Amino acid sequence: MSILPGQPGTGKDVVFDAVISDLSAALGLTDGVLIVLGQTKPKPEWVFQRGARWRVIELKAPSPLAAFGFVLWRLLTGKPATLSQTLFLSPGVVRRINRILSDAAVELTVFDTIRTFDEAIAPDRRRVVFLDDLFSERFAERAGQPRLRGEKVLGRYADAARFWSRLLSPAWAARTAMRVEARLCRLKERAVAKVASACVLLNENEQAELARRAGVSVHSYIPRLSAYAGGSASAGVDGKWLFVGALDYAPNAEAMIWFIDNVLPHYRRAGGLRPLRVIGRNCAPELASRLAVAGVEHVGFVEDLAKEYAGAAGVLIPIQSGSGVKIKALEAMSTGRWTVGTPRAYDGLGALPPNALSAEEPAAFARAMLDVETLDPAAEAETSSGWFEARFGPERLDRLRTIVADDGQVGA
Repeated sequence: MSILPGQPGTGKDVVFDAVISDLSAALGLTDGVLIVLGQTKPKPEWVFQRGARWRVIELKAPSPLAAFGFVLWRLLTGKPATLSQTLFLSPGVVRRINRILSDAAVELTVFDTIRTFDEAIAPDRRRVVFLDDLFSERFAERAGQPRLRGEKVLGRYADAARFWSRLLSPAWAARTAMRVEARLCRLKERAVAKVASACVLLNENEQAELARRAGVSVHSYIPRLSAYAGGSASAGVDGKWLFVGALDYAPNAEAMIWFIDNVLPHYRRAGGLRPLRVIGRNCAPELASRLAVAGVEHVGFVEDLAKEYAGAAGVLIPIQSGSGVKIKALEAMSTGRWTVGTPRAYDGLGALPPNALSAEEPAAFARAMLDVETLDPAAEAETSSGWFEARFGPERLDRLRTIVADDGQVGA
C-alpha cells in the first residue's frame, strides 16, 4: 500500500496517523510506501514512527511555474484541477510518484484530500481518497467572511505558497480567488468521487451531500485517534472552563470572539464565576488584547493536554464555521468532561455521547454552562466511555475493510 499525505499540520498529524493505523490493522499491513508531498517543514513524529516499517519518501513542492502550468493545462483541457493543488503536483511530480509506485509494485494507493489526487496517478490500481472535508464548502464560506486577509487564502499552506500569497494580498482578490477555488473544488470533488475506487469523508452530512452531487456511493469514516481517552472517572470540581485550539486557524479565532462578545456577558450576568482558560498557539495581538480585556486567561502551547482536561470543569467548543468533523470536539468528549458546543461543533458526528451539550444562541449557551456547573463532573464519564467504545471499537475495522474491498463500493 502507498499513502500520499500532503504537508503535515496539527490536524494532519493526528488524523492521518490514525487513518494509517486503522488501515494497517484492518488490512494486516506491516509495511508500505509513505510519499510526503509538498514537504517544507520537519517531518512530524508520526512520520518518523512509520519510517521504522514504511519506506518514507519526501517530494518537495514543485516550482510555482510548473505547478500553475499543470493546473492551467488541465483546466483548458476540461480536466478537474484546483489552485491549491499547486502546492503538491506538477507533471514531474506525477511521473515521479508513478515510478515509485511501479517500482514498489503497489496495489492500493490512499490519497489525502483532493489536493494530492490526480487521475494520472496510479490509474491502474485501486485508489482510495480520504477527503477529510469538502474544501468547496470551506472556501465558499471563507469567501463570504467580511474580514479577509489575502495571505490566508490557502490557510496553513500559505507559507508554502508565497507565490499565491503575494499575488492575492488584496482582500478583494483573495475573495475572488476563494470563490473560484470553491467552484474548482466542487468540480474536482465530484470527479474524484466518480473515478476513485472509494471516496471517504469524516463528516456524515458532507458524505451525504457529495453522494448527492456525484450520484455515486461515498463513505463516511472517522478513525480512532490516539487522543481518544474513552472517558475519565476524575474531574476538576473547581476547575476552569477550557478551550483548546490553534488561534491562527480562523474558525478558532472566530469562535473565541463570538464567545467573549456574545456568551460571556450572559454567563456573568447570570452569576457565572468560573474563569475561562484558552490554550492555543499563534494568537494574534488583537485577539490577545480582546481576551485580556474580557478577563480570559490565554496560554500558548502546553506539553500535557491530558492534565489540562483532567483539571477542567468543562470544555467549550463555540465553533461558528469550518467544514469537516471538529477533532477538538471528539477529543474533548473522549475525556469524560462535560462539553458545551454549538451545533456546528458537533456537525457530522451523528448521535452524541451524554456528556455533550449543544446550544446555538448565546443565552442558551450560557445557561448550558451554568447547568453543567450544578452537575456531578464525573456523572457521565462512564457512559461516555461506553459511547466511544461502541463508536470506535474493533468493529469499525470491519467497515473499513468493506470500504477498501475489491468488490466495489458500498454505501456509508
